[in-house]
Parts: sequence; C-alpha cells; structure tokens
Amino acid sequence: MSPTKKTINGWTLPLFFLLFFGLTSCQSTESFYRGYTVENESLSPLGNQQGSWKTFDLELTYQYQQTDNILDITGSAALSLYYELNTSRIRTLDVYLFLLDDESKVLETVYLTRRLEFSPEENLTFTKTLKIPPGTTSIAFGYKGTALGDGGGDDFSSGAFGGGQEIFYDLPTRPR
Repeated sequence: MSPTKKTINGWTLPLFFLLFFGLTSCQSTESFYRGYTVENESLSPLGNQQGSWKTFDLELTYQYQQTDNILDITGSAALSLYYELNTSRIRTLDVYLFLLDDESKVLETVYLTRRLEFSPEENLTFTKTLKIPPGTTSIAFGYKGTALGDGGGDDFSSGAFGGGQEIFYDLPTRPR
C-alpha cells in the first residue's frame, strides 16, 4: 500500500459510498415536488373550511383552519372500492398536502399520512399543524401507493389481480 492512500481496515470505498448516498438521500419532505404544478383547491385566508377530494383511487375528506401563517388540518383518507375488491394488502400509502403559490406551483410538501402494510378497508386519519410559507395562496393533495394482490383470479402476474403489485398515484407534474 502506498503511504498516501489511507484506508480504515479496507473500508475506504464502501464507507465513502455509504456516506455519500446516505447524505444525498436525506432530502427533506418540504422540497418534494417544489416548483411542480398541480390543480389546486382554494385556501381561504381565515376561518373554518371543509371539503373533499376524490380520485379513482382514494377519497379524502378534510377540515382546516388558517390563522395568520398557521394551518391546522384534520381529516381522513379511504381507498376506493376497487382496492377492497381486488387487493389483499396495501404495502405503502403516502398522502401529501401541497402548499401552492398563485401560479399553482408547489412551495412546500407535507405528509398528511404515511402508512405501511394495512388492509384496503382501513380509513387513515391525519391531524397536522404547520407553518404556511410566504406566498402560499392555495392547497392541493396528492398520493402514491402500492397495492398487493391476493394471488387469485386471472393470471395477471404484473397487476394486483394475480398476486403482483400495483402502483397508483396522483402527483404534481414537472415544470415545462
């Protein structure tokens, strides 16, 4: 071994990669989708608001109150009947709240709920209090998840019907 090369019991390269990828993968949730565009719901300046947001995959009901730059939001998310009938388990589900500017671009992303391994019949609840960044004019929701099939039915090995997994999502689009 040359005197200029230093190793720690032969771990220089693996240690470097572990540190490099460990540090670069520590991205905060706040910056997920920053600058991406979404369709939005209006964010009322003050008072109590309630509503629902529904897609093919999921229905979200929520209530929120904004006071100055603080937002208190509570609600629940339920998967559609499709998942109850066609999947045995939900491996992952992340439901997001996007804080948007007046051009419907994401300023900040917040997890409303994050679940692993649960039944598609379960309702997920959330309660968050967060500081609203300057320039926020509206909110929007999004999600991504993975459903697992039960192995029965037709031989659709790549989808949930045949025991595989199905990825589902509704997320902001990249800026053009």
